Amino acid sequence: YASTTGMVESRPGGTVSESQAYGLIMAVGMGDKVQFDKMWAWASSSIQRKDGTLSWLWKNGRVVDPNAAPDADQDIAYALIKAYERWGDEQYRSDAMRVLDGMWNELTRVSGDIRYVTGGNWAKNDPSGTVINPSYLSPYLYEVFGEFDVRHDWNDLVSSSYAALSKCRGIANLPQDWCKIEPMGETSTSCYRDWE
Repeated sequence: YASTTGMVESRPGGTVSESQAYGLIMAVGMGDKVQFDKMWAWASSSIQRKDGTLSWLWKNGRVVDPNAAPDADQDIAYALIKAYERWGDEQYRSDAMRVLDGMWNELTRVSGDIRYVTGGNWAKNDPSGTVINPSYLSPYLYEVFGEFDVRHDWNDLVSSSYAALSKCRGIANLPQDWCKIEPMGETSTSCYRDWE
C-alpha cells in the first residue's frame, strides 16, 4: 500500500523499486494524478540515483542496496511516459527521458556488436561477459521507448532480447533466472546472482 509519504510499502519498513513502479502504473491507469505525484516525488527524492536509474531496495529510512533493477526502471519510465500522455505535464516527459538515459547508459551493454539489457548496473563491466536476467527483458516496452525517445535505438533491444531468451535456455529448454553471454556468443546458464 502507498504510505502517506508516497512510498509503496511492500515489506515491513521498506520497499523495492519494482513496487514503486507498480504503484505508479496503477495510479496513472486510474487517473489519480495526486497519488501518482506523491509516489513519484518520494521515489525521485529517495531512491533515484544520480544517473537517473533507481536504487532497488529501501528499508528503515534509507537505501540498503544502491544498485538498479532494470525491470523496475523500465516500468517507471513507462509510467512517466503514460503520465505525460495523460496529463501533458512536460515535467513527466523530462523525468521519463532522465530515466531512459540512465537505463541506456547504465543498464545496457554492447557485446559482440549486439546491445543487451544487463542484469543491473553492477553487471555492465563484467569482463567475462554480459550478465542477463531474462525475466527483466520487456521487448514491448522497448518499442514504446523507441517511439518516445529517438535519441537511442531502442529497437535494437527488441531483437537482442529475443536473442538473449533463445541463448539463455537451460536444461528444460526454458530461460534460466540468470545467464551470461560471453563476448564470442557462448552462454553460461548457471545461477549468477540472487538479489534477495
